[in-house]
Amino acid sequence: MTEVYTAEDVSVINDRIMSDYAKGDVIAISYENNLSNQGNGKNGNSLAAHIEDGQIALVTLRLIMNSPDDKFLNTIFQQWQSHDSAFKPITGSFTKNTVNEQNQRASSSVECSFGFPVKRVEQKENTDGDLEQVTAVYSIRFSRSKRVIS
Repeated sequence: MTEVYTAEDVSVINDRIMSDYAKGDVIAISYENNLSNQGNGKNGNSLAAHIEDGQIALVTLRLIMNSPDDKFLNTIFQQWQSHDSAFKPITGSFTKNTVNEQNQRASSSVECSFGFPVKRVEQKENTDGDLEQVTAVYSIRFSRSKRVIS
């Protein structure tokens, strides 16, 4: 039996360590496309091919609204939206750290590059105590990503 618990996770966007996270799933990395396609042909022949779009990662970050990290990402998104030549494609590193019962540490990182804003941050007012009204949700799509385990 193995017992593992999470340690301090580290997320970096454009060399900035992010820390102003909201509640719940504060970072989610998903893949909208498959890595390969397979099919069977006549006479039992099998075919397989790479799908390069399988590398594309969609990263969703949930930050505290109006925090320094929100302002940082908002500046990047504004540069993209205004066709500002100062905009550079976004890079990201998202590391999940774990520790086991023998105090051995391990990490799993998703390294992303060539990222671009997907959509604007939504905003709302609510009188029932909904915490989403103080959460800024950012979506960034990265063309390249790889997972590294150490």
